[in-house]
Amino acid sequence: MKTPSTESGLTLLEVIFAIMILLTLTIAAAQMIRTGVDVQISLSERARVQHRLDVSIQKITSDLEHAFMVNRKRAETFYTERRFKTHFSIDQQSNSAILKLTTMNNKPTVAASRESDQNFVIYKIERDLETGLSNLVRAESDYIPNDFDVELPFKLLAKNIKSLQIEAWNGDRWVEEWDSDKSDFRDLLPHMVTIKIEAFALDYPEGERASEPERDPVEVLRTIVFIPSSGGGKEPKSRPSSPKIF
Repeated sequence: MKTPSTESGLTLLEVIFAIMILLTLTIAAAQMIRTGVDVQISLSERARVQHRLDVSIQKITSDLEHAFMVNRKRAETFYTERRFKTHFSIDQQSNSAILKLTTMNNKPTVAASRESDQNFVIYKIERDLETGLSNLVRAESDYIPNDFDVELPFKLLAKNIKSLQIEAWNGDRWVEEWDSDKSDFRDLLPHMVTIKIEAFALDYPEGERASEPERDPVEVLRTIVFIPSSGGGKEPKSRPSSPKIF
């Protein structure tokens, strides 16, 4: 007499269920891996943007720390019948500040050359026609020109900049405008300057135009720079007797 077999195979329905479970686990694992890769790419892009901002802040800070001002009424500022002029100005226009200053931060292109350490520097942001965003640019002369409205070639310092804000301390409050050629600030440097740079956190592919950049995340970097050579000059306004809370 035959005994019934204790072995039984998988039915078609059980095979389908097993395949569905395996497929679900595979899709979930792939999604987790992709999410991890996306996060890594995003962090890498943000790190690159943060590095650009660090470099930009350090460059502006270095120029500000070496800014200098000469009182044009002093006789020793005249030589060979030429009037030696210095300049410091901040012009805030919407989200773009224009900073112009004379500094002693020029690095000679050739070692031990006769090139002066004094130069004239301009910072501003200008619109990129390809991406529709703005870039932070810097221009410098290897000497101090007679006319501070001179046209200088600009070089890219950081791209995809949302805003550049620079304000000077006038002894009472932060101001967005400063011009050492005008009466209120004539021949004066601010004792300190605050800088704030906003940049879009994600890079756009080369040549691709930004569609809605206002919705993109933004990286912000700010600092306060003290100008050492301003210590010998007066502030336009006297210091308040009691400190203010900002």
